[in-house]
Amino acid sequence: MISTFSASVRLLACEHCGAPLESSHAGARVRCRYCQAQNIVDARDDNPLAVAARAPCTAEDRLARLRQQDGRPRELPPGIASILENDAIAPWKIEEAILVWQAARREARAGSIEAGEKLVFLTSLLADHFGLGTTHDAARHRSMCESALDALTLPRHRQVMRGMLSRAACDEGDLEAADAWLAPCDSWSDDLETDTAYRISRAYLDTALARFQDVKKRLSSRPPIMDAHEALAVLLLANAWERSGDRSGAMELLREARQSDARMARDLARAHAASKLCPQGYLLALLPPPPGRSDPERRRLWLRLAVATVVPLLVAFSHWYVTRNAASIAADLGETSGERIASSAIAFGLLVLIVWFVYFIAMLGQLATHELSRRTTLSSSRRRASVERVTSRAPEPSRPAQLEVDLDVSLADGARCRGTAWLPATGHHVSWLRPGACVVVQRDAQEGDTFSVSPG
Repeated sequence: MISTFSASVRLLACEHCGAPLESSHAGARVRCRYCQAQNIVDARDDNPLAVAARAPCTAEDRLARLRQQDGRPRELPPGIASILENDAIAPWKIEEAILVWQAARREARAGSIEAGEKLVFLTSLLADHFGLGTTHDAARHRSMCESALDALTLPRHRQVMRGMLSRAACDEGDLEAADAWLAPCDSWSDDLETDTAYRISRAYLDTALARFQDVKKRLSSRPPIMDAHEALAVLLLANAWERSGDRSGAMELLREARQSDARMARDLARAHAASKLCPQGYLLALLPPPPGRSDPERRRLWLRLAVATVVPLLVAFSHWYVTRNAASIAADLGETSGERIASSAIAFGLLVLIVWFVYFIAMLGQLATHELSRRTTLSSSRRRASVERVTSRAPEPSRPAQLEVDLDVSLADGARCRGTAWLPATGHHVSWLRPGACVVVQRDAQEGDTFSVSPG
């Protein structure tokens, strides 16, 4: 059976209405079944994308060149900002975006590099729209990506499109097609966008093939990645660590990435919702670290208390020393009797002890307050969400059985939610929560008031 993203056939968008058109790999003249327009489909260009005249360079030199390009903000192509909302195409602007995409496609085919940049950007946004969520339309997704691949002339742009087609084929389960889309790509480019397209897509395919050591080898050195794919790179690496048995390493990697900045946290949420990679590590990373030995404030309070206990010992030693050597100390100070020296030392020692006692009691109070807050936080985390009822339903075709979960959820920010959610029957266990009584809850900002949950 040929999948939607099979590389053995051609699937392009109609030049007039944008509907998907299927043809053989060699190309043909095809009539659109929707608008009846005639479309000429050429044979696909599968020639290698590597630059033949490129000067040879070492791995270190190539990596240095890639790092020089990292961190540069990508500017929006002209005419794109008006159709965007929260870095995605606004739902009411989809038809307008398709019209702009068709115009950019025609201009790019005529050789316009600026139109090529716009076409790549728009195709990525429209692929997300048709490839994810309730608007899932695999044929439309494939036809727009392959049509853009045909229209583009720069190897950099064409490699980005092939990477998108390869990852989409992986999502469809057609790993042979995913490898075929990547086959002509340049694996040794010193252009950041070109390298990112291959590196991410290759790691994505290796993940689907369970080659987790290859994924770690490709991504563990944290090579420079385009900002748009940085979250996916982190998620692929964390998934490789988790599937290799290091769940805590995956959790720490994701937690560090989420805490780096708000954009990364948002992109990780989107990438995880789309790919479902690293299920356990990602859910653990959503939670704050469980209070315990790693609590720096607790260590600081105990250290101050330990230092404070030394003060009475110093006072006792000083009193003993002054009493024993009162006569010699008095002679050195020009006093006639050592009794006055001894009484002054006792008075000063008592004053120090009074101040120390007040400080010691205050420290005990701070420590007790912190311990109470710590236990309250842990108790609150354990009551983060409760599952009232769990029932199963019949599995859908080609999908695992799922569970229907009735939730009465109390989120960390104090929000309360009651509703029903669907989740994989296997679930994800979070070891430091009480089993059978908790779930981890993730608010999905892209899907509104919906929650991705996992039994605790």
